Amino acid sequence: MRWILPILIILGIGAGIIFSNIEKVNIPSQLKSNMLSRITRDMSKPTPLIHKALTPKDRKQYVLTFAVQDDSGLRTETRELPRPRTLRESVRLVLEELIRGSRTGLVQTLPRASKILEVFLDGQGTVYVEFSKEISTEHPGGIWTESVTVASVVQTLTANFQSIRRVAFLVGGKTQETLAGHIDIRGPISRFEAGLLHSVSNP
Repeated sequence: MRWILPILIILGIGAGIIFSNIEKVNIPSQLKSNMLSRITRDMSKPTPLIHKALTPKDRKQYVLTFAVQDDSGLRTETRELPRPRTLRESVRLVLEELIRGSRTGLVQTLPRASKILEVFLDGQGTVYVEFSKEISTEHPGGIWTESVTVASVVQTLTANFQSIRRVAFLVGGKTQETLAGHIDIRGPISRFEAGLLHSVSNP
């Protein structure tokens, strides 16, 4: 036990030397004041509000197909819209925008009174779109105008949704021979068929 006392004395002397050296490293009073004022100033600043911006997941670029003023064909128009949760909702949204018409001066292809009553997907590439009767009763008629209506719907849906390859038209819940007496819509129509119909009927 005699050796413990000398060790404690040595440790005490060493600690004193260390602390005496630490005390020599003093922060100048002016520097202390500057640091304190800076900390106080930073703490007094209001925290900026972070506004959540819409992310690409919230919206999507869609391509809508309209007619050209001089009856020379079809032209697309890009429109940014909210991204719905399901494919059915997306199809309805895009068709409702098509009914609303162009924002760049292109020609309306669906009667404005038309409504989308229901959308069905068969899981094999065909979408069944049930329109209200106004798509027929309010249609201006004519083979070219009717082909434009069919082509704009088919091309808009097949261009925006990879899983959709064909579009079937229903009017008031029923299959109809034509919209206005010219274009056969009794079966699903593909993008190629719609383009062919339109090119044949183009004056």
